[in-house]
This record gives sequence, structure tokens and C-alpha cells, in this order.
Amino acid sequence: VRRLSFDSASAYGIYDRGMLRPGLAADMVIFDPDTVQPRKQEVVHDFPNNGWRMRVLADGIHYTLTNGEVLLDHGKPTGATSGQVLRNGRYLASHNGHA
Repeated sequence: VRRLSFDSASAYGIYDRGMLRPGLAADMVIFDPDTVQPRKQEVVHDFPNNGWRMRVLADGIHYTLTNGEVLLDHGKPTGATSGQVLRNGRYLASHNGHA
């Protein structure tokens, strides 16, 4: 789990994610390790101008939380909108004239 969360976030320069610690964002995925498994990969067209991306949903995931709010309850959206687009340090520096 650490490789998928903290190590991945750190590799992209996002240092307030990936661990449950005071002062960090409370992003969590609560899952059953005995039943979690990926579903079939699919293409979705949900970006502007009909842009596409690959999506892989999963079974065995009970809750997804972002910034401490439940976004998905057993795969169903709750209506919470506590997330935001994250930018890493290199992106921010290159767009603020500090590249």
C-alpha cells in the first residue's frame, strides 16, 4: 500500500499525500484485501473535446475518501466535492517562471 500511495505521491513531488499523519490530507481507500481486484480496463471519453483516458475500476473497495470526506460509498458517488487537481512542484515552478 505504501508503494502505491506515499512512494508514488513523493515520486511526483506531492508531499502532503500518501500517509495518515496530522497535517497531511486525509485521502484513503478502504478495501477488503481478500476480495479487492481490478475490473476490465475501459476507455472513457470524459475530458473536454471528447478527450479520452483509460479507466480501471475495482471490486472489493468499500469507501474512497478525499480530504477526509467520503466520495464513494461502495462504488456510488456521495456528492462530496472535496477533491482538487494536484500539481507537483516541478509543474508549479515551470508555470510560475521559476523553471
